[in-house]
Amino acid sequence: MLLEALTVYSIAGAIVWFELRGINFSQVMSSLEGARLEWFIGATLASFLIWFFGENLLFARMFSYFHKHTGFRELLPATAAAYFLQAINILVSNVAMLVFLRMRKGIGWVTAGFTMTFFGFIDGIMFSASIVTAGLLVPSSPIRRFVPYAGAVLALFLLIAAWWMWREPRLRFERWLRNRPSLVSFRKADLAIYCELLAIRFGIMAPQGFLFWVCMRAFGLYVPLVQVLALTPLIFGVGGLPVTPAGLGFLQAVAVSGFAGLAPEAPVFAMSFAFSVVQILYRIPLGIGSAHVFTQMVIRTGGQREAITVVEPPLAE
Repeated sequence: MLLEALTVYSIAGAIVWFELRGINFSQVMSSLEGARLEWFIGATLASFLIWFFGENLLFARMFSYFHKHTGFRELLPATAAAYFLQAINILVSNVAMLVFLRMRKGIGWVTAGFTMTFFGFIDGIMFSASIVTAGLLVPSSPIRRFVPYAGAVLALFLLIAAWWMWREPRLRFERWLRNRPSLVSFRKADLAIYCELLAIRFGIMAPQGFLFWVCMRAFGLYVPLVQVLALTPLIFGVGGLPVTPAGLGFLQAVAVSGFAGLAPEAPVFAMSFAFSVVQILYRIPLGIGSAHVFTQMVIRTGGQREAITVVEPPLAE
């Protein structure tokens, strides 16, 4: 775990260093010192709470549909543990959800893993659709050049969803894949479930652009709101990749390049760096209390993913 954490933060540090090479460091420090902290802290805290409670609701509904009924309050400790682990070791942050499904709901490890894969599938649909929509509605935004790629990803994801919902298996491989017990989440998901889960995810994402714009205003950056809203799907899509905590490094790279020509690089970097740092700091208190139980289990296994991966016996036909 320690080696993985050092590797992850080394990657983040290397990206931050690369972005800082052409930026005046004294200007970055001046931007940090001159920021309106009451605006910045208020906006970043609101952003964090929306993500935390929104994703807790999303997980609760998803687990209820595919496995057993899961209450909003029942899931909070596992969500808190997952968020805390994101600050410590992003590579094992999903362990808390796997442990919850295994220990609380009696779901096999492999099935739980594919359920979390379905969560990523929902994210893929939402972020690719958001990038395509933003690029078409705001053609002057830098996000426009990503529309063809996001459109291809969206088309692929929609085809996969359509196959699971409506395709009648004819080939031997299709029948084998559809009958895998561990793929219950993909098999059970219908149009109504997709719509509900995507609506929850959209409710989480929708305010983020405005809150990010408030953070920019706190640093004296007067980028038009429409440009910030247009770039938000890419900022949070890349920032949400399970590579570095709170998108540290990647988020700064997207923000600096995305707002080039609209705002000075130094305050953009300062704001985006501060944004990632406080998002990490907000996660640390979640390690106290209920999250401690999940964290200790990860520590006892040494962070070895092999220690929590078993082969599920097939269910009876």
